[in-house]
This record gives sequence, structure tokens and C-alpha cells, in this order.
Amino acid sequence: MTRLSTAARDPRAKFGKRFELQAQCLAKYLGELNPDCKRRLIHDTRVLTRRLRATLSAVENAPFAKRDSREAIQNFKKALKKFGKRLGPVRALDVMEKQVRELLEAKPPAEQDVLEFCASEFGRQKKRARRALAKKNRPLVKRLASAKPIAWFADIDWPKFLIALERNSGEESRDALINWRDFEKSGKLANLHQTRIHLKKWKYLMEIQNLFRAAKSQLPVESLKHLQDQLGSVHDRQVLLEMLASKEMKAAAPSKNNRDAWKQWRQSLEQELDHTLRKLRDGDALEDISRAMMRSA
Repeated sequence: MTRLSTAARDPRAKFGKRFELQAQCLAKYLGELNPDCKRRLIHDTRVLTRRLRATLSAVENAPFAKRDSREAIQNFKKALKKFGKRLGPVRALDVMEKQVRELLEAKPPAEQDVLEFCASEFGRQKKRARRALAKKNRPLVKRLASAKPIAWFADIDWPKFLIALERNSGEESRDALINWRDFEKSGKLANLHQTRIHLKKWKYLMEIQNLFRAAKSQLPVESLKHLQDQLGSVHDRQVLLEMLASKEMKAAAPSKNNRDAWKQWRQSLEQELDHTLRKLRDGDALEDISRAMMRSA
């Protein structure tokens, strides 16, 4: 059973206030988005969008005193999801350009042409995607301005919600563990990707749970950070390889003189990814997940 913090005398207000501050912060970020904004702003905007969606997912099926509150939450969640789908490719292009620039610095001048082409092409696509994103965020800005989370969350049947929250957190942790075990058996990236997704959802749910727990009974949110970082790096490299094989990149492919270098570079990236995956499978990820599950039980 969840142990409520004595400092949280009104957990509903605390929960709603946290969401309200996050929504205000997201509105500020949206106002700063432009084709030339810093990469960090794109990253922070995406993380905050996911945290808000996780909160809304946690509460949308809770028992409500008023039907209007649930409908408002569901509509807000849809707006965040729509924006998140547009934000994902922008973030991916940011990461891809950064990866290629870092690889470029380590190559001798004779091997830099292909990477320079890729970095420039990713940069061009990034600018175009950012311009489109800045134009299409107005509906979400309006939704953020009209949000009333404290009033919404005040309608929740709190004891039932906390029980459901613990159940959902447990389900996400088990799904993460199941997919990791499947990855260990099969080596399939699809299982690894699902592990990463469930770990993120589990983390966000634990963050919410910790709002209502005493300091001595906080859940181990940070214990999975190293594994999440590793999975994130694998995912970024996988996306880079997929983008290099995309129709858009092939259409803008380098000259015939550089195609052998292009092919060799892609092969070296694939070999690096295979090596990283073997290290992951031989590492301590299973113990990390199991240990975090035991501490959060």
C-alpha cells in the first residue's frame, strides 16, 4: 500500500499544481521554437510533452465525480499526442546531425566528404521540419492556456486512483522485463525498443507515485538511468542507419566516386551497432530491472 507523505497534506492540489507548472513551462518552450533554436530546447520540449502525457494517461481512467473532467483530460492528451508525433522527427534529425558531426571530426580529411554530405542533408531536413513544427503548435498553445488541471484532478476518487497507479506501474515494469528477456533470447531490436518504451512509462509513473510517498519510501526512479541511456544510444544509432537508407537520402545520394565510401561507412556503423548489442546482452540489464522492481514493490 502506498505510504502518503505527511508533507503532502493535500495531494490532489500538489499533483494538480505540478501539472499546471509543467504545462506553463511547455507553453513557454513552444513560444521559443523556431528553425534556429537550440537542440536542447527541442529535447526538453519533447521530454516535457511525454511527462504531461504520462500524467494524463495515469488519471484519464480514474474514477471521476464529473464526466466533464475526464473529457477535458482526454482532449488535452490527444492534442499532446498529435504535437508529439510532429516533434519526434524533428528531434531525430537533431540527433542524427549531431551524431554525424561527431563522427566527422574523427575521420581523416580524405574520408570526410560522405559524412559532410550527410550532415548537411540532415541539417537541411531539420530546418524544414522545424519551420513546419513552429507553424503547427498553435492549437496546443491554446489548449495549454485553457487547461485547469487543479479543478480536473480535484474530481478524482483519490484512494482508488493510487491503487490503480501502483497496478499500472507494476504492469509497465513487468512488460519491460518480459521484453528484455525476449531480446536476450532473440536479439531482435523490436524487443529492445519495447523495453525502452516500457522503462520510460514506468519511470514517469514512479515519478508520480513519489509525489505521494514519504522521503524514506521514494521509488528508485534514477536506478534505471544508465540502462535507459544505453538503450537510447542504441535507438539513435538504429534510427541513423534507417535514415541513411531512406528514399529521401538515396535521392540526394553522393556522387558515384563517393558511393563506395558511403557503403563502407554504413557497414562500419552496422558493425558498431552489433558490437553494442552483444555488450548489452552480456551486461547487467536484467539485474538492474529486477532490482528496481524489488525496490518498488
